[in-house]
Amino acid sequence: MSFSSFVLMLFREGFGGIVLGLLLGWIGVRLMNKSDDGNTLIIISLDLVSFGSWLATKIDVSEPLTMVITGIVIGNSRAQQGVSIESKRTLINFWIIIDELLNAFLFVLVGIEVLEMNFSGKYIIAGIIIFLISLIARYISVTISMLLTEMSIKKNFCKNNLVIT
Repeated sequence: MSFSSFVLMLFREGFGGIVLGLLLGWIGVRLMNKSDDGNTLIIISLDLVSFGSWLATKIDVSEPLTMVITGIVIGNSRAQQGVSIESKRTLINFWIIIDELLNAFLFVLVGIEVLEMNFSGKYIIAGIIIFLISLIARYISVTISMLLTEMSIKKNFCKNNLVIT
């Protein structure tokens, strides 16, 4: 594969995924404005995911990018005036449950994979060190973001920061 064909493929996958996501998001907003039933909104969103994934695969564009852009367009649309708050809440709760189920499934798969690994002392020590480094880095990043977003430091700043980390 030459560099130019790689760049062309990257452009097609990325730009094509963005364009397809924008198109599907626009269609999704229009379809969702036609209904005020939460269950219908769920069916529309599932159809968008199914059809969008299938179409992205068929035309060789980025499937994840297509779905992310579609979700952003639908989630940030101000054109959904015809949809009640209760229907939006039903749709959001559905996707929250799906997200939690898929995350649980992912962690079960990771756990099964960990059970299949061969452990040695070096790997365990390296894992503990990496865990501590990532924990410290997260604490620092949370501290910086809290300091930048809050004008006054609360008296329980350290305690709250530890809980968030």
